[in-house]
Amino acid sequence: MGLSDDEGGSEKLDEAHSAFCAVLENTDIERAPFQWAISQSMIGAVLVRLGEWKHQPALRHEAVEAFEQALTKLTRERVPRQWGSVQANLGHTLYFASR
Repeated sequence: MGLSDDEGGSEKLDEAHSAFCAVLENTDIERAPFQWAISQSMIGAVLVRLGEWKHQPALRHEAVEAFEQALTKLTRERVPRQWGSVQANLGHTLYFASR
């Protein structure tokens, strides 16, 4: 069940973005690269949705950057399932950003 704008969906996404950014700020990339990368990926996912709801294409470009950052630590060799998921999210975002 999704949230519509008038149910506070956009506000909830803003809160989620802030929460993931806080996790990212408190995660040492050297000590916890997987958690850092997952946080980047989650930020990307939230930015995609925010960009859609707020009709702000620039947020999709920020999402692309977040997904690309995540892929620096989520490699195909180390975590193929997560790598594939982030690659799919990146491809989807790039496709819709180009439209």
